Amino acid sequence: MLTIDGFDLLAAIKKDPQLRHPPVLIVAAEPRKDEIVCAVQAGAAGVLVEPSTRAVLEERLCRIAPDLFLQA
Repeated sequence: MLTIDGFDLLAAIKKDPQLRHPPVLIVAAEPRKDEIVCAVQAGAAGVLVEPSTRAVLEERLCRIAPDLFLQA
């Protein structure tokens, strides 16, 4: 069984020409500042720290992909 972490997955996504353009939101359960910096440097559009709320998730999604969400 192949096991990869989130950073490996992000790197693979960003290397693939068909996948590299959509924004990637990292969800971190126990984030360290250095990991957040690495995720953003690797191409993540944002980081969501758990536990979180629906409002925070919606705000992050609207920030990284505003054209996907209708503003009321």
